Amino acid sequence: MDIYVFSDESGVFDCKHHEWFVYAGIIVVGKYEMDSLARRYIAIEKNLRKNPKYRTVPELKGAFLDDKSRRKLLTVFSDTMKFAVAIRQRKLDYARVFSNTRSKQNYLDFSYRIVLRRAFEDTIARGSLFPEDEFNLFINEDNRLVTADSLHHKEEMILKEFREGTYKSRFGTCCPPLFPNIQKVKIALRNSERSTLIRGADIIANTVYTSAFNGYLATLQEDSLFHIEFVP
Repeated sequence: MDIYVFSDESGVFDCKHHEWFVYAGIIVVGKYEMDSLARRYIAIEKNLRKNPKYRTVPELKGAFLDDKSRRKLLTVFSDTMKFAVAIRQRKLDYARVFSNTRSKQNYLDFSYRIVLRRAFEDTIARGSLFPEDEFNLFINEDNRLVTADSLHHKEEMILKEFREGTYKSRFGTCCPPLFPNIQKVKIALRNSERSTLIRGADIIANTVYTSAFNGYLATLQEDSLFHIEFVP
């Protein structure tokens, strides 16, 4: 079995000038569901293109759409597990997190693993997946400037989190493995112009970001298929 994750980010990871940074996306079980979601999403995009103000926009991304148009696209994912981690940047330790590029990326990867684990825990609780399942996890992220070594490290850490669990000596806490039989984790960077569900992840991330900025996140949290984490 193959499970697919599509994710994107919204905001700027810069605590001096920005309050929120968001990672968000969807979890899709199997190629059939992935293809079905993509077809439905494209159909709504084509309908939105009939609006003169969207005809010349290269991509129908969240930043260019009005609230009504974003809501139409989000209906595609009404029965899909969605996730988001909202990082409250001004609560972070500046010296520890923002001192260099590597520490910034490590914190972003840590935050991503937290929400991904919790979202998968939700899928188990709902009976959509089972701890003994064997599957390959393909994570698709919007294209950005990142090294191959950084992506490989992120793959390894997610695989370890899911297959072996983690022990945090600093806090004396243990997170047991979620899926001991998971086969592999592979991360790929996708061009959103060519990846329909990356565009969908962008809409979700943008919606969470604007909702956090305007204090409307409680409405999104009413969706039982939308797992939202806050860090720190």
